[in-house]
Amino acid sequence: MTTRPNRALAVTALTGVLAGGLTLLTAGTAQAHSLTSSTLAVRVGEEQVEATVSVAADTLDAVLGGAAADADVAGYLAEHLTVTGSDGGAWTETWSAVTRETVEGIESYRVDVLLDTAGADPSSFTLAYDGVIEADAAHEAVVVLTDAAGDISTAGVLTATDDSLVVGDTAGTGLADMVGYGLHHVLEGADHLLFLLTLLLVAPVVAVAGRWHRRDGGRPTLRSVLAVVTAFTVGHSLTLLASALGWVTAPSAPVEVLIA
Repeated sequence: MTTRPNRALAVTALTGVLAGGLTLLTAGTAQAHSLTSSTLAVRVGEEQVEATVSVAADTLDAVLGGAAADADVAGYLAEHLTVTGSDGGAWTETWSAVTRETVEGIESYRVDVLLDTAGADPSSFTLAYDGVIEADAAHEAVVVLTDAAGDISTAGVLTATDDSLVVGDTAGTGLADMVGYGLHHVLEGADHLLFLLTLLLVAPVVAVAGRWHRRDGGRPTLRSVLAVVTAFTVGHSLTLLASALGWVTAPSAPVEVLIA
């Protein structure tokens, strides 16, 4: 006669196999982290503002209908970026030549733009950008700000529903945007959900003397779930922080395989 602990173990093993199989089936078309979001790196100086726009080449080529010439890339980005000062006047943009760079195996277009503030306060302005976003409502553009003191922060995330932000008044907005961006990232990442599901499969049971036994009551199970979720969140945050600050570097291909 099959005992309840043995049935729980069988269900756990079967679900783990199914989760692993689904991960393998989706591994060819999905990465552990989406790297196709656009990035606007804005650098605020004492008298001027510079920015670098980076867009995945495949993403922008799809919007432009094929492999785009450098002039078409620069023209498209210039058409979809507008910066206005606190006085409401539009700042003049001077665009550099388009370059290509490869980050984490993804080729991107990279273009620098110099913004003439015309004497306005360079630390306070409104940035509006809907490149790619206007064609793909799911696309996002992350704005990274370096202020005059050299401090780097995430100013916000531009989306189809909110494609502009006010720089100089983003302390709360940037945090709220990044929390929402993180939730969106987790919910659309099958690897995160499958990995977390696998960790939670054994939450209702406990191993005693080499055998699985069901936990007594709901509180021990809830504590186990909270411990697993918290450990996953802290671990993910620490590894992301270490990578972002350059403390740890690793080639992306084997890391993606290990995560999958």
